[in-house]
Amino acid sequence: MLRLLGHGPPPPLLLLLLLLLPLSTPALQPLPHSTVSLPSPSSAPQPSSFQSHCYPAVMALRGGRGDSIKAKDLRDKTIDELSQLEQELRSELMSLRVAQQVGGQPGRVNKIKTVRKNIARVLTVMNVGKKHKAKDIRMNRHWPKAWRTRLTKKEKSIKSEKAKRCLKLKIWGGGVRPMRRVVLTEPLPPPILDVVDYSIERTFEKYPRRRKGAKGRHTATGHIPEHAKLAMDKKKLKWKEENKRLKALRQKQDQMAEE
Repeated sequence: MLRLLGHGPPPPLLLLLLLLLPLSTPALQPLPHSTVSLPSPSSAPQPSSFQSHCYPAVMALRGGRGDSIKAKDLRDKTIDELSQLEQELRSELMSLRVAQQVGGQPGRVNKIKTVRKNIARVLTVMNVGKKHKAKDIRMNRHWPKAWRTRLTKKEKSIKSEKAKRCLKLKIWGGGVRPMRRVVLTEPLPPPILDVVDYSIERTFEKYPRRRKGAKGRHTATGHIPEHAKLAMDKKKLKWKEENKRLKALRQKQDQMAEE
């Protein structure tokens, strides 16, 4: 049996019978107990007849080859042309499905995935909205994702209200406002230049350029401004009043305990 199917050399008796048989009779007949049925070559559609009798729009877009259709080639077409192209692609897909079931050529059966992608591209172009530009025709389509999602200069410059308040406090200090600008309508008197004694406290810098930390700290110039001194005195007075109140409360509690 294996020798008849081609798995070994044929016996000499079989070669003798083949030489004696007439040419009109077939050399080998299928086995009676075999259940394998192979399709004839005429039953499967041929690629030459398949490409010549239909689908002109598909072949024009592909340039006569079996390549995939690009979405950028479909942007200039009308809805009617896209609908016709979709019907042709669906007919092509149906014929490929039939060839797959009957055991057609492997090269044609492998094109099912490509045809399905072509149908998806046609439907994408047909259903694309007008709000956003398509991804394949954007200028940044070749950029990395980090470049495409980064913020613009205008978006980077936007600050929240909290950030604005923090920035003001960082520049002017806590509780400090910018100095009011005064417009002089008369000419200024000539300046008087003199030497100031170093023992005199310097209080000229009412609004310092920069300050260290919170309100009341020493500035980078080495002295305490006048407004900072006032704030410190106010805070000390508040602590004195609080200590006085606590002392009176403790005395009252001690008297009640003795009674």
